[in-house]
Amino acid sequence: KQAEVDANASPLRGKLAISSLSRGANVASEYVLIQAASENTAPIQLTGLTLRSAVSHLTAPIPKAWRLPYPGGVGEGDIAMLAPGERAYIISGYSPNAMSFRLNRCTGFFTQRTSFNPPLPRECPSPAQELSADSAAQLTEACIDYISSFPSCTSPSSSLPPSFQQDGNCQMYVSSQISYGRCVALHKSEPGFYRGEWRMYLGRGETLWRARREAIELLDADGKFISAYSY
Repeated sequence: KQAEVDANASPLRGKLAISSLSRGANVASEYVLIQAASENTAPIQLTGLTLRSAVSHLTAPIPKAWRLPYPGGVGEGDIAMLAPGERAYIISGYSPNAMSFRLNRCTGFFTQRTSFNPPLPRECPSPAQELSADSAAQLTEACIDYISSFPSCTSPSSSLPPSFQQDGNCQMYVSSQISYGRCVALHKSEPGFYRGEWRMYLGRGETLWRARREAIELLDADGKFISAYSY
C-alpha cells in the first residue's frame, strides 16, 4: 500500500511513484517498480535518485543505464529519463547481460541465451518480415523457407543445416542479417522503436529489502521525499 508521509516533500512528488515491489526468491528477482505519472509534461531524470529503507536505513542510488544497449559495450551508460507514463524496474541483483538498459523493439534478442526477471518481451520483427525483395531475389526458395522458419528475436546457430553448406548466399545472409545489431540498424530511427520501460540493476549480492514490516522511500537528489511503499 502507499504510505502516508512527509513534510519534506520533493518537487517530484506526484510525478514519480513506487507502484509495486517484488521480493522474489533471491536478489535476482527482487525489484522495485517506479512509474512516471502519465500527466507529467516532461521527462524526469531517474539516475541519481535514491531508494532507502525507512526501517534499516539501507540506501541504493539509482544508476545510469544504456538508452540504446549493445552487449559488450564499455562504460556506465546514459542518464536515464522517464517520459510521461514510462516505468523502470530497479532490480537489486546483477544484470544478466552486464548492463542496465532501456527496452526497444529488438531487445527480445537478449533472451535467446539469457533469462531475465521479469521476462523481457519477445516482440522483434520476424526474420521473414526483414527479408527485402532485393535480398530475396538473391536467395533460393529453400533458403527463404529456412529463414522464414526462424522465430522472432532468435539469431541462427553458428552452423547451417547440411543442405545449405554449399549455399554461400544463404550462409552470408543468415550470418549477417539476423541479429540484435542488424535489427537495431534497420529500426532505430522508426517511431515506436524505444519502449517505455527500463531495466536498472543495483549489482548487489544479497537482498536489499526486509521480508516484513518494510517501508521503502524514493528520494530526490537533495534527499527530499518523492514516494513510499510499505508492507
